[in-house]
Amino acid sequence: MSSAVISEPVITIFQLSDYAKGLVGVDRQTYLDKLMKCNIDCPYFIPKEHWVVDPAIIQKISPRQLTEHEVYINLIVRRSNDTVLQLKAMKTIETANFMVANRWVSKLCAIRLTHGAAIFKANVRHSMSFNSKKDLCTWAAVHDNSTVMAAHCNCTVGLGGVCTHVGGLLYSIIQLLTTPCTSKENS
Repeated sequence: MSSAVISEPVITIFQLSDYAKGLVGVDRQTYLDKLMKCNIDCPYFIPKEHWVVDPAIIQKISPRQLTEHEVYINLIVRRSNDTVLQLKAMKTIETANFMVANRWVSKLCAIRLTHGAAIFKANVRHSMSFNSKKDLCTWAAVHDNSTVMAAHCNCTVGLGGVCTHVGGLLYSIIQLLTTPCTSKENS
């Protein structure tokens, strides 16, 4: 009888999407750490019928007012797990606001979790290629106290959770939460 060596932890609690299953090594572990931190299945795996798409309902299930301050903390002040240096993703904020203003973020949806957080998911137009690539998939888990618990994008640098596409998702949430209902109905 031969002994088997398991090089990666076996996760049996969470359901993983094909995207998550395709990650290897450190990238896979980083992604699994995000899911465990938020205590969620891979948002790309959760069937679309579980997601809320109505803006009025998304507003109601959203944690307290997510503000630019929390997004700033997530994109700029937060420290990298690898280097312990501040992320300082200043360009992300500028580009993310451009994405929201030009409607590059679409299909915003959310799920309220039992432990007081919500997961938000959206498609974001690829910022480096306008026509040749399909929209990117982003998600962010936001705690009830408005802290961004984790965020992810399937772009090349999305594992860090501070790419412009994640910024676009977070600023879209802020826009939804701060826009009066009548404006949403007219747009």
